[in-house]
Amino acid sequence: MTKILLSLIIVGVLLFGCMSGFTQGQKRYSSNGKTASSGGTSGNYIIITQPELESSVASFETWKHYLGYTIEVVNTSWITSQYQGIDIQEKIRNFLIEKYNESSPSYVLLVGSPTSIPLRVCYPLPSVFSDHVSTDYYYADLTGEWDADHDGYYGEYSDDTVDFIPEVSVGRIPSDNPSLVRQICQNIIRYAQDNGTWKTNVLSLASMIYYENMTAFNWTYARSDGATLMEKCKSDILEPNGYSTVRMYEKEGIRPSTYSCEYPIAHENVLTEWIKGYGLVNMLGHASELVTTQFIWDHDDGDNIPEPTELYYFDFLRATDSAKLQMKTPPIVISAGCSQLGGSKNIGRSFLEAGAAVAFVGTTDLSYYNITRVWRDERDGGAFSLDYYFISYLIGSLQKCGDALNNAKVTFLNHFMFTSYDPEWIERCYSTLLGYSLYGDPALGMTGNATDTTPPTLSLEQPNKYFYIRGLPILPVHRDVSVILGGITVKASAFDNETGIASIELWIDGVLKNVTNANKFDWFWDETSILQKHNLKIIAFDTVGNRVEQEHVVWLFNI
Repeated sequence: MTKILLSLIIVGVLLFGCMSGFTQGQKRYSSNGKTASSGGTSGNYIIITQPELESSVASFETWKHYLGYTIEVVNTSWITSQYQGIDIQEKIRNFLIEKYNESSPSYVLLVGSPTSIPLRVCYPLPSVFSDHVSTDYYYADLTGEWDADHDGYYGEYSDDTVDFIPEVSVGRIPSDNPSLVRQICQNIIRYAQDNGTWKTNVLSLASMIYYENMTAFNWTYARSDGATLMEKCKSDILEPNGYSTVRMYEKEGIRPSTYSCEYPIAHENVLTEWIKGYGLVNMLGHASELVTTQFIWDHDDGDNIPEPTELYYFDFLRATDSAKLQMKTPPIVISAGCSQLGGSKNIGRSFLEAGAAVAFVGTTDLSYYNITRVWRDERDGGAFSLDYYFISYLIGSLQKCGDALNNAKVTFLNHFMFTSYDPEWIERCYSTLLGYSLYGDPALGMTGNATDTTPPTLSLEQPNKYFYIRGLPILPVHRDVSVILGGITVKASAFDNETGIASIELWIDGVLKNVTNANKFDWFWDETSILQKHNLKIIAFDTVGNRVEQEHVVWLFNI
């Protein structure tokens, strides 16, 4: 009882004038002094997410609204309860068909891993090949009949009528982790807003694909150097549009690449260069879900034929490298290697989740050569030509990632599809068109969108110039200070109508106490303090780094 009376006496003295000179101030900072302007992009954009991830895409939704898109966010639980279908894939597609007929959306973003929002498994020639290919193209081609004969084998060559003409551009954020989804969205926004010259830097990575006289899969191959693709992209697309390239090609073994390059391709060289700031990375090498490799003809026994004991694979990039390659503004990546988006865990997912890539284009299946097994330029077809045309549409035509991938596929469809019944050729064409997919925002392009330079608004709601007892406001204080007896919940809120709130931080006496990614902040402060002065600072950041801070002085008595 004596302690409480003493505390009230001291507090009373403080309330009526013994303290002066403390101010509550708010400072606003922005990335530069210019005012943000709205973007010229518009269209209907649908986000399909899991219920538990809806809040993680809130800032992304705000950003797209700011750019002029009409956004609709729906969750998979609602779709599955409202639409008919034999599985979640069909229900989602039926929802998209209805939306396409109503409002013709341009873009669809799936938010969830392949486990949570499954791809459609297709069987182009089930009577000939047991192989299947998983695809998100099922959600893009909304007018084709993917299982016309209702036999459960989707995308069949002869029995179904997939038309391969996409009605929408589809991308995927391949994560089920709310904080990682939020971070991926922030990376997308930062990349989209950045107009720095670094985005015109391209890193080109290529290994050898086949050596002359090499036999594999019952074929004897001509020499095929992945650098041929990179050089064609450089001379035809990148240089004419003002882009610069750093190239890494195969320089080991007895038959190295004959093309000039800045560095030999090797794991350490790739890791060192990746983080220097590139808008785009284009890579080609033998690959799997988790690695991309060099392919070296190390020695020859004298017969001039590369044999298995003479050939070696060395990884030049691994999914596990993603943690080392985390960046604030990571690049768009395209890989023409096999299975880079295959399965639920793959290099594309690892790179987006870790912040080593802002978007990743790759295939869920084998990355097939053209039927002649010779690639000299974009007219020869196969997966290499798909890579070439994606780069052409993305940079040469300034298209968004999803549109560039769609148009590359349509170009493939019009020029490189099979012209007769050749099962292997059919399998290669279907696998290329179905397998290549996009992780990331389908409406993300290389050029910057409208730039948000306006800081958020911030409100420190509690404590705020009151005398508090155990968190309850008792009397207003006639100075810019709060007096607190007992513990209290610190409350703050922030708002940003352009790119959304990324985080709110609470600092007390220069020590970070808590961080939230939401736009509201509640934190219970209950530390021991015998009438000591403390400085509270709240800092709010939007998703592109603009910040605002607010400070408040309190006297705390809590024992």
